[in-house]
Amino acid sequence: MAELSAHTLSPYVRLRPHFGFKLDWGKTRAWFYLGTESVSYNKFSDVWGGKIQYQLTDRYAFYAEFSNEKATHSSVGLKWYW
Repeated sequence: MAELSAHTLSPYVRLRPHFGFKLDWGKTRAWFYLGTESVSYNKFSDVWGGKIQYQLTDRYAFYAEFSNEKATHSSVGLKWYW
């Protein structure tokens, strides 16, 4: 996968080539990615992250997310589909 985005702050154009994986084990789903992102026109930084989700019922799912984009971030939550 590769993403290209435009911004109003420098760098105005960012390139983000990365690999992504999606796995599905019935009620459990997982997404993972690993790659790099341009932080200036000649410098790149590593990015990685993912999400694991477990479907409790048709309306609720529990998930955990993590990433290192600009800072290490992790969260857990409950999704409610209505």
